[in-house]
Amino acid sequence: MPYPLRLPNKPKPYVMAHRGNCVAAPENTLAAFRRAIDDGADILETDLRVSRDGVIVCIHDATLDRTTDGRGAVADLTLAEIKRCSAGCARPEFQAERVPTLDELTAILPADVALALELKTDRFLEL
Repeated sequence: MPYPLRLPNKPKPYVMAHRGNCVAAPENTLAAFRRAIDDGADILETDLRVSRDGVIVCIHDATLDRTTDGRGAVADLTLAEIKRCSAGCARPEFQAERVPTLDELTAILPADVALALELKTDRFLEL
């Protein structure tokens, strides 16, 4: 049975920002999420993976290769190794962007914006 989504004080239809505003900023970065919030998104969607040291990070792909200047599988890298990579490598104005943790995302989340989380791994079974 589906659970209906209801956001208090927000009329339907809801606006969901897939991987943040990934047109204005690199996908699944704090810059993309902040831009989506500023643009009025009701829901932020992000993909989640787990680093080798058990930290939940916001990244779609199993590897860093496409969305960062790093290489390798997220599950094989520690958070420190992931954080050394730029997630804005294709756009000079976003060079300082890093793959955020779920904790970092929730820290910037306004109370009236919901999260849609897509777990891309079964690594939780190993923790």
